[in-house]
Amino acid sequence: MKKALLLAGASAAYLVTTASHAMSFGTFDPRSMAMGGTGVASGTGANASYYNPALLAIARDENDFDLVLPTFGVRVADPASIRGDLDDFQDADYIQLFEDAILSFNAATTLPELQTAASDTVAAARDLQTELVNFSGDPLVIDANVGFALAIPNETLGIALYVNSRAVGGGELNVTDEDIALTDEYINELESVFVDGNLPDPTSPIYAGTDFDLVIPTDDFTSTADGRGAVITEAGVSLANEFASLGGLALGITPKYVRTDTFDYSLDVDTAEFDLEENRKAYSDFNFDLGAAIQLGGGWKLGLVGKYLIAKEYETFLGNTVELNPQVRAGVAWETDTLTIAVDADLTKNDPLGFDGQTQFLAGGVELDVADTVQVRAGYSRNMADNVIGDPSLFSVGLGFTFGVRIDLAVAGNSDDLAAGLLLGASF
Repeated sequence: MKKALLLAGASAAYLVTTASHAMSFGTFDPRSMAMGGTGVASGTGANASYYNPALLAIARDENDFDLVLPTFGVRVADPASIRGDLDDFQDADYIQLFEDAILSFNAATTLPELQTAASDTVAAARDLQTELVNFSGDPLVIDANVGFALAIPNETLGIALYVNSRAVGGGELNVTDEDIALTDEYINELESVFVDGNLPDPTSPIYAGTDFDLVIPTDDFTSTADGRGAVITEAGVSLANEFASLGGLALGITPKYVRTDTFDYSLDVDTAEFDLEENRKAYSDFNFDLGAAIQLGGGWKLGLVGKYLIAKEYETFLGNTVELNPQVRAGVAWETDTLTIAVDADLTKNDPLGFDGQTQFLAGGVELDVADTVQVRAGYSRNMADNVIGDPSLFSVGLGFTFGVRIDLAVAGNSDDLAAGLLLGASF
């Protein structure tokens, strides 16, 4: 059971790869991560496929092409501090203490020994019950991403090829009322006999037979360690053009192949064995993104993007539903040769995959470019959704180094979340 509890807490990390579940907009490169998750108006040619394909026609950078090999990102959310609680639970060994107390009761041969063992069993049952209830419904979530891109920005026909794989998943422990009632039975029956002086109830499920030995119940628990996740893998081409007849408005499109691998499992808490492949269902579809962007003069730029504009639903192994719904985000940026300030806002509320909360972000970020060589970045985002799990605010910082080869680094976090990103690329 202990292994299953740990698995429930760590299942997202194990999946690295989800009722009805959808997906947040996501952060796909460390520049954007460091700037609060912005990118719809402030993005570059290198990340235009992720944030707004129209930027390929009006990207600020004057490179002939941008190569990303690759970009990595990972986020772990633990709003209930379940990782630390699991360590404490394992160190205290509540399950083993409960089982040992039952064994001591069964081995007792004198009334004082029985009384002591009964008291120990009641205390151990209470401690175990309290800890299980504390864990129940507490999620641990992971969101990981890896991508590759080749972009050729151009106002007449900007083009980019990209491949990206995003894994979103989570786990939680679902403690059933039956298990709580069973541990209550041990507490109530033993206190009735050894505290109140009543005769044992021979119909109580805690007894193994007429000799009134206690049953060790942990193998019969019905609580489950639940894990859900999905891997969304995309391969696409982004195209963009700036239309002088429309006042310099740039429009972009990203048709893409999307493979969705869903994972869904529910384990008995007394086992830690499962077949990840057996609980996987895979789907393949085509989808597309649309973007628009315009430079207004004075360094101002506006952007708007819609992603996954063909809504999709996929059934998981256990009959849950994973949805890829349209995501719409707007952005504004002000840029000079050395400074970029950006603000993005989700125009849609996005339900989670796995056990994360609903998201609708308002984000802001800044980048200071020092001698076209070092970029210093900082940002802030706030989840404006109604049912946020954990801290809604996220702070971020990052650095970029450009010397032919480009290296971007970022970290973001709060008391519940921690995220980090790395990009290796080149611009020519």
